[in-house]
Amino acid sequence: MRSSGTTSVSLTGALAYGRQEITTDRTATVAGVVRLRAESKANAWSGRIEGGYRFVAQGFGWTPYAAGQLTTFDLPAYAEQAILGSNHPQRTWPSHRRVLCDDERGPDCAAAPPRRTTSTRTAASPLRSRHCRAHGPARGSYVLVPIIPNP
Repeated sequence: MRSSGTTSVSLTGALAYGRQEITTDRTATVAGVVRLRAESKANAWSGRIEGGYRFVAQGFGWTPYAAGQLTTFDLPAYAEQAILGSNHPQRTWPSHRRVLCDDERGPDCAAAPPRRTTSTRTAASPLRSRHCRAHGPARGSYVLVPIIPNP
């Protein structure tokens, strides 16, 4: 089979940061009314990298790709304080970090339909499809996911 297209390598990446300010209020009625409050600030960092090699021939493109993603959640120590009432037993727990790693691989396909030219319309949108085998935090769990992008 003769190829009349081009090939190309792609590499993309993304970084993200999120900060959540969390306040909890609760009322306990064990020996009178006690109002408890806790405030904390949680942080989340995430990064993703994806690479593939695109093959194009006669209006059809096929890209085998692989991607990896890392997300880290940092939760601070949690300690309630009495803001009304006696010093009731309070909930506390130490700070902890949760790290999640995900990977996926699969083909990304695109086909451009033949262009139609009429007096009112001149083009059609390309058809795209993406299927991936995603691997989540639970080892051994894979799922085949069809991803259909918006036109």
